[in-house]
Amino acid sequence: MKKQFSILFVAAILLTMVSCGNNKVPSDGIFGEIPVKMYELEKELESEAKEKLGLDDDAELSADDLSNLSRQEIMSTFGEMHTKYKLQLMAAIAEANKKMKGKELPYEIGDSMDYTIDKAPVITEVKLKKGNPVITAELDVVFKNDMYDVTYFNFYYFLVDGDIPLKAEKKYVYITKEHGFEKQPDNKTSLWASSRYMIKKGEKLHMELEINEKGVVPALLSRCKKLKFVMKNEYNRTDVNANVESIMKELDK
Repeated sequence: MKKQFSILFVAAILLTMVSCGNNKVPSDGIFGEIPVKMYELEKELESEAKEKLGLDDDAELSADDLSNLSRQEIMSTFGEMHTKYKLQLMAAIAEANKKMKGKELPYEIGDSMDYTIDKAPVITEVKLKKGNPVITAELDVVFKNDMYDVTYFNFYYFLVDGDIPLKAEKKYVYITKEHGFEKQPDNKTSLWASSRYMIKKGEKLHMELEINEKGVVPALLSRCKKLKFVMKNEYNRTDVNANVESIMKELDK
């Protein structure tokens, strides 16, 4: 296998070298048209980079393909492409924010969970964070049982295509008085009694999710159709990487 030339220029651009056709990057996932725009930008700038470097259109930008070029020429070209990508992606994300803000995200939650979701998560912002598209959404969870000695919650969920988890996410919420829950009565046997809370059946917790596409190439990102909230044991035993590897092999055919 040829060693790929790696540079800051969009790790995702290397996806275009696995011949993932545009028909494999749909726009009906939770990220909307963002994966399609990322793919189109990558293809456009990859082609422009090859032209500037005097490479054939079918070149793989491998070490062999770049061996006759100076380091300065390579760095200059890919630096320029990276800047263009960043600026155009910023514009695309700003446009996506206008279209997607206020929309509900599809979700699934099992009956065995300790909580339900009052209503579908609502997108509050689409932005770039450290160069990666991020969706922020807010929701209310409703607890199904009384709980005691509560200091925090971990909420586990997947980004899924049908029943196939493609990305694992986790939300940690540290409970404070601002959440409005009743303080746990003092218990001298408990060192942390002063920071523990009681939660009554039916009480709600408002929280924000930050769904980050970091590490997910556009062809996979476009397949993330909904959020699936799960128990910790299911979260831990699910091999998301195996699912991703299987789909990437399928896309590479």
